[in-house]
This record gives sequence, C-alpha cells and structure tokens, in this order.
Amino acid sequence: RYLKLWHMTLRRQDRRFISQYLSHSDINYNLPAYWDIFTTLFTGFFPVKYSEDARESLLSSIRNRQRFDSIANIAAKDTLFANNRELNESVLLFALYQAFYRKDLAENTILSITASARDYASTANTRALASQFYRKMAMLRPGTDAPDFSLIDQDGKRRQLDDFKGKFV
Repeated sequence: RYLKLWHMTLRRQDRRFISQYLSHSDINYNLPAYWDIFTTLFTGFFPVKYSEDARESLLSSIRNRQRFDSIANIAAKDTLFANNRELNESVLLFALYQAFYRKDLAENTILSITASARDYASTANTRALASQFYRKMAMLRPGTDAPDFSLIDQDGKRRQLDDFKGKFV
C-alpha cells in the first residue's frame, strides 16, 4: 500500500518510480497491490515509454515474429529492465496482451510470440503468465472450439455444448 501511495505522488515520474522500486525487486505474483501498481505503471508503456535505444529494435523484432527470448533480450537494452529479466518479460507479456485488444499489432503475430514465451521465458512464473495471457487471447477466436460447458435446461435436464455440435443454436 505504501508503494501505491508513493506512486500517486510521482505520477509524472514513472521511469524513476520503476527504477527505484521495481527494477531491482522480485515480482510479487500473489500480492494484488503489486499488480495494481504494475498495471497502472505499464498500461500504455509499450512502445512509447521504452528508451530510444530499445524502442525501434523492439518493434522490428515483434513485427518479424522473433522468438520471445530474442525480443526480451532487445527489451533489456532499456536500463529499466537490464537487471531484472523477470520484470522485463512480464512487462513485454503485458504489452503484447494490451496490444492484442487494442489491435495495435497483428493478432497472429502477438499469439505467435506469446506462444513462444510459454516455452522460452526465463522463469516458471513468466511461462505461466504467458500461458494465462495466451489462453485469454486465443479463446473464442474464429476457427477455435468454444470451451466446453453444461447447463440445466427448462426441463431440468443437463445439456452440454457437445449436445449441439453441428446444429444451429
């Protein structure tokens, strides 16, 4: 909570705040207040708030669908992320997730890179984060199966989605 209040006083100094409090710290995956700060700081961060050294190379590597670990290496040129690979990768995954829904980049490009992160991210936590984001982005896309579910109809009979496969509903 302290960090959240401190961040409110430094709104226009996001890079300073990140450098001081996040760049050299572990990610607190189970702390909701941490994720509140994370989403506040990194919403809209990509690509404009990356350093000029990293920005263009980063965009080019994404457009060329390079593997996630290669893209993370380029993002690490930004001094904010040079010493914290896990933060670097988490910010990239969050940026890809946001870009997917904002339609900033081609959906298939984002899905391809996020899929590679499931295998090539440096920690189990970032691989799990990549899997979570990938599942959310890939769900209910044209050409994919709808998730299985069941409901009880008006006659009290349990119906599953499979009961209606190939039928107009």
